[in-house]
Order: sequence, then structure tokens, then C-alpha cells
Amino acid sequence: MEMTTHPMTRMPTSGSSYEEWNQDKTRRMNIWDSKRFPQNQCPHCNGSGWVWKDWGEGEWAPCSCQSRIQTRKHTENAGLSKSLAKFNLNDFRADQAWQTALLKSTCDYARHPKGFLFICGQPGAGKTHLAAGAFNYILKGGARGKGRSWPDLMAELKAAQNTPDYVRLMDELKGCQILYLDDFLHAVKKQPTTGDLKLAFEIINARYDNDRNPTIITSNLTPSEIAKFDSSLSGRIVEAAGAHMLIIAPDPDRDYRTRKGVEV
Repeated sequence: MEMTTHPMTRMPTSGSSYEEWNQDKTRRMNIWDSKRFPQNQCPHCNGSGWVWKDWGEGEWAPCSCQSRIQTRKHTENAGLSKSLAKFNLNDFRADQAWQTALLKSTCDYARHPKGFLFICGQPGAGKTHLAAGAFNYILKGGARGKGRSWPDLMAELKAAQNTPDYVRLMDELKGCQILYLDDFLHAVKKQPTTGDLKLAFEIINARYDNDRNPTIITSNLTPSEIAKFDSSLSGRIVEAAGAHMLIIAPDPDRDYRTRKGVEV
């Protein structure tokens, strides 16, 4: 009986180059199956997450799309809203010296996350853009984390009180690799409640005690303003942030929201 070679492993013929043969083999080995890979339509691996490389015996190798998929999964698992997940440090406009200084310090932290990054002060000055951008950058590096706006988190925790979900969420907030809290201690009545302060201290203190786990926080309140409500809470934030405590001085000209209008 005449032996034949499977077309996927057949050696190049005299009329075809190795490159053409390898490309055809890769295509055959990675035929996309919409039922198996509905969420990944990568043109390189056709959704499988693997590419066939080399010739002869060959070998499987992870496709470059896997890092993007992993980052997306980490972002989804972090619970970050779509509005926060879109921020990127590369998109932050640093037209003035104070913006350049903020961006540099934030980038330094994102590259080497340790302790706290606390960005506070003037509303509308880009605090959320910087903090969310740093958080997203760290997630892309493979870290697992949780990200929430403070008002949403308070509503979620209060709704889950006296349930297993409350314990699970608090454990995640205290122990995750990287935590991001946006608009920290924001309150509708301009003053956080006793319950809010108690939850804030429990979360911050746990991360402070746990080798000062990387934590990113934005707030309109400065440390001295937080100290009026709880000096112990403020003190832990200041100590854990160190050089990465960025206070934006009050200045209406730094509020980009008020600059969007057009004078007529």
C-alpha cells in the first residue's frame, strides 16, 4: 500500500517555498471554529489561542492575542466600569508643568506599584484619568485587582450586608493584588456617614497592615480634610503613599469640565 503524508505535515514541494508551505500549514492547523471560539476572531490563530510554528515535527506556541484576552479578563474580573476601563496614561494631556509632574509620578508608580498612590484635590483636574490609567496599566502586566467608584462600592456593600456576598467582597477588597478606589469618601450630603468611614478604615487599614498592598485612590478631599473625619484613616493613607501622595492645589483654571464651554 502506498504511504501518503497528511497535507498538514507534507514537506514543501519543489515548486513551493518554505514560507508559503508554513503559512498554509498554519492556516490549516488553526481553522477558526465559531462554535468553539465565538469571542476570539484573531486572524493569526483563528480563535484557538495557539499557532503552529516551525516545520517537520513542528510545535504549538501561544498566540500573541492571548495577552490581550488575559488583560480583558482581568479588567472584567476587576469589576471596573466601562467609563474607567477606557483610560490610558498615553492619552493624558500634560500641557502644563503641574500636569507633567502628576503624569511622571503616576507613571513611576504604575511601573513599580508599591504602597499607595493617592491623587487628591481640585475637581476636574484629571485625577480619575491618571489613576484609572495606572490601574489599567498594572492589570495589563498580569496583576489581578478590583476597581470601583466609592459611591458604587458603598451601595454594593450596603445591599450585600448580612449575606455571604458581603464577606466575599470585603475579602477581595482587602486582599487583592491591586485595589483602585475612585472618588474616595464622596458623599451626596458632602460629608461621609459614620458607616462609610467605618468601611473605609476597615479596607484601608487591612491593606496598610498587609505590607501596604498596592492601592490607588482618588479623592476631592485632601489628607487634612479627611483627618477632620478620621485622623487614623488619613494618617495611614499619608504614610502608605509617601512620595506618591499627589495633591492638586485648588484652581478653577485646572478644572477641564468648566473649560469645555465656549464664551459668546
